[in-house]
Parts: sequence; C-alpha cells; structure tokens
Amino acid sequence: MSRRNTTRHATIAALFGATTALAVPQAMAAAMPAPTHTEAPSGGVRTAEPLGRLIPLTDLVIERLQVSDDVAASKYGTDSPIEDPAREEQVLEQVRTQAVATGVDPDAAVAFFRDQITASKVVQKGLFARWSAHPQEAPTTRPDLGLIRERLDRLTTALL
Repeated sequence: MSRRNTTRHATIAALFGATTALAVPQAMAAAMPAPTHTEAPSGGVRTAEPLGRLIPLTDLVIERLQVSDDVAASKYGTDSPIEDPAREEQVLEQVRTQAVATGVDPDAAVAFFRDQITASKVVQKGLFARWSAHPQEAPTTRPDLGLIRERLDRLTTALL
C-alpha cells in the first residue's frame, strides 16, 4: 500500500472521528442560515438543510490532514518528535488569536484545531510504524518542515 493510500485511509478515519463530533455541529450552527420549512408531500413540515455548504470545509480538513504525510516524512529518521507540546500550544494560541479577529468562537476554534493536531499525530504515528515495519517504503527525502508549516498556516487561516 502506498504512503498516500495509507494516509488517505487514516485521514478519513481521523476526519470523522476527530472533527465531526465537535466541530461540524458548531460550524453548521454558526455558518448556515436558519433551516427552511416546506410542506412535505404527506402534509407535514420538513426541514431542508443546505449540507452542501460544508463541502469546502470538509475539503480543507482533508487537505490539512493529508499534509501529515509530509510532516511525517520530514521527521522520520530524525530527532524531531511527533509529539511537540510546545509547538502545539503555539499553534493553538495563534488559532485563538485569529479566531477572535475573524469573529469565530475562540474556544470552538481551539477545540477544532486540537482535534486536527491529534488526527495529524495519528497519521504520523501510523506512517512511522509502517515505515519501521517496511523500510523499503520509508521516504528517501525529507521535505522542509518550515515550508510545510507555512502551508499548514495557510490552511488554518482558510479553515477559520
């Protein structure tokens, strides 16, 4: 299985497990207009919710998680740990600041991105385990972590 396929499966699992429970209901409540009510064929009232508006958010979440491939490749075989609590707190403080500036609930934003970070670590740990078990699949080059972080920062801004 290729690195991209491994990450795709982990990304999908992480996406639903780490973000849906907290972020989607809040995002829907904050971003969507009030449901419209129309008469159902049976004479009752049905609610139409424009769920298609979540597709751009979902696409960005998936893209952000897929960057975990490159993060893992940049760290594998180096002294850079997957777990970096100081860096994680720095990112979450930046999220809080950006959320306030854009009118997004900062607590919800921090919770959402904490879940994103957790999902990224799940992907990275899975790739490390795979590469350790199958060294022939390990990356032979290391992407620049600084450039990867710039990409993550752009995705964070887009998600907010």
